[in-house]
Amino acid sequence: MSERNHNTLVSVRVISTNYDCSIEAVLNANLDFDKMTKMVDFGFDWRDPDRERPYQRPNPPWFRYYKLHGSLNWLRCDFCEHVYLNNEWEIFGLVMEEKTADYNSCHCGHGKLGLLLVTPSYMRDVREPNLTEIWRHALEALRTSDEWVIAGYSLPADDLLIRSMFIRAYAGRTKG
Repeated sequence: MSERNHNTLVSVRVISTNYDCSIEAVLNANLDFDKMTKMVDFGFDWRDPDRERPYQRPNPPWFRYYKLHGSLNWLRCDFCEHVYLNNEWEIFGLVMEEKTADYNSCHCGHGKLGLLLVTPSYMRDVREPNLTEIWRHALEALRTSDEWVIAGYSLPADDLLIRSMFIRAYAGRTKG
């Protein structure tokens, strides 16, 4: 999906159900950290594991990347609900560590961080606030995009929520 803003800059939007970090690897190879924080919208405010401060969604972003089912490079604090995003590598293995340490704890002092993944299932009730925010932004991206391109997704029967999002986005489009 794409849209043009007032300055004719094309804003790219990608909505994904994949956990992998292949897109992030490309972003990391082509954008330094500061540019990435100013140009890429992941659909929620996030923290970097090595920095104390949170990063807010850029406005306007050049690239919107909404991962509906979470990611292998995201960890979440169960106490304050902050999400840590590591753009350089997958950090999911940190939840397997036996001991709580600085590298697998939140800046709020709570440890250990946990995974933020939604696994395939017929019965899904996702209430995690960061994922809910991503889904809301993904719905708006679909609703306001000029065109949709669906690649490599078969709309499996167990993904009723995504089917519903497509239907609601299509029904909510502005008729022109």
